[in-house]
Amino acid sequence: MISAVSTKVRQDKTGTGRMATVGKEITTQSIPNPKAELIPKIDQQISEFRADKQKKEYKRNLRENLESEYKSKAGFLDEVEMMMGLLSSYTPAFIVWLLFLLFFIALELFVVFIKWGDDPSDYDVTIEVQE
Repeated sequence: MISAVSTKVRQDKTGTGRMATVGKEITTQSIPNPKAELIPKIDQQISEFRADKQKKEYKRNLRENLESEYKSKAGFLDEVEMMMGLLSSYTPAFIVWLLFLLFFIALELFVVFIKWGDDPSDYDVTIEVQE
């Protein structure tokens, strides 16, 4: 609530010709704050900004946390666990990892399929004869 103060002053002429204050009336009136209805919206925006800030801080600290965890553990399974944690929490990293995996699998299968339908080479025949 906002208080509005209004003052009324009455002045009359005195015997000397000057103006003098005869009475003073002060009234106080409460007016509702027009910006009070904006408070819930602003509170919601602040909570959204805080949530975004926490997400950004988590991503910013993720690398530091993984590096410190990596330095504390040196086993292969620990590295796999850290990699899976990183891939599950960061979607672009998972997509890049998946593309690399598919590329290398396709490369290996390419060689297997070529060997599968091919006639035996001179090297293969020589090896079979030697055995």
